[in-house]
Amino acid sequence: MKEALTAFQDGDNVYLQGKFIEFDTPDNTGRVITKQNFVNQFDYLNDKIDNGYLFGEFGQPITFEVSMENVSHSIEALYIEENKVMGRIRVLDTKKGHELLGVLNSGKSVYMGYRSTSQHITNDITFEKIYAFDIISEDDF
Repeated sequence: MKEALTAFQDGDNVYLQGKFIEFDTPDNTGRVITKQNFVNQFDYLNDKIDNGYLFGEFGQPITFEVSMENVSHSIEALYIEENKVMGRIRVLDTKKGHELLGVLNSGKSVYMGYRSTSQHITNDITFEKIYAFDIISEDDF
């Protein structure tokens, strides 16, 4: 089940936090992500966060690579809590970051999606690589 991200402000920065991925539960396409499969990507993603290089876009493009022209946020924290990946992002002072703030200021909810290459055996997902966590609407994949 999708859960909207929660916004909060700290000084001049706006953050969003909440659920990024839920394990062992079919998403809206019927695909399932296991905790073990995500754990295989966890160190790689946290290294990118520690070095300040894990970004996301406002909307979910069809390409795998992140376009710096479309970046709206940076991922600041990523952690596993029970059967979920939780996280926190900081909205950036970019064109797409301002568009995201406009949506939030109008009272609309946003959600987190992921962009990855993966293999599908039945409905189970095996990640090859996670490229980004993007801001999506409830109806987006």
